[in-house]
Amino acid sequence: MTNANNNKDRLLNETPEQGTLREMAGDMQVALYRRYGEAAAAKILGIPVEHLTDLREQGLIGYLDLSNKQVSFFGCQLLRYLFDCIIPPGTETKPANTPAPQSSKPAVAVDAELISVDDAMAQLAIGKTKFYDLMKSEEIACVKIGRRTLIERTEIRRYIDKQIG
Repeated sequence: MTNANNNKDRLLNETPEQGTLREMAGDMQVALYRRYGEAAAAKILGIPVEHLTDLREQGLIGYLDLSNKQVSFFGCQLLRYLFDCIIPPGTETKPANTPAPQSSKPAVAVDAELISVDDAMAQLAIGKTKFYDLMKSEEIACVKIGRRTLIERTEIRRYIDKQIG
């Protein structure tokens, strides 16, 4: 059997979680097996380096212990932490052992109800300029995860209802 067939078989047996991590990596432009220093890792997670250090010391995020107090993180370890921070649908609070990254924005339930900007534009049948104007004017709220901007489906429904009614 060739490598291509082995890779295909491996992908077919991929768990939903692995597929989600792979999709997150593509959306956030994070290489799964690239090593990131503390500053770059903190930037990917959207948290201060000090908070990342706390997470590492508490054992809440995987890391590579190099030497001379140097550490690095594989992209998959960073995305795994973010994945563990996802709030399942219908849950109001986070699991006690997985603190969310600190942010000035309110916590939002992240689940299949989040869609990309492109999907939201398609659902509203509007262009990019109009959509970004709606986000800028806060008529449609967005969620930032790394470099990715996502929209809650309920935001699209609320905007449509507002336009109709």
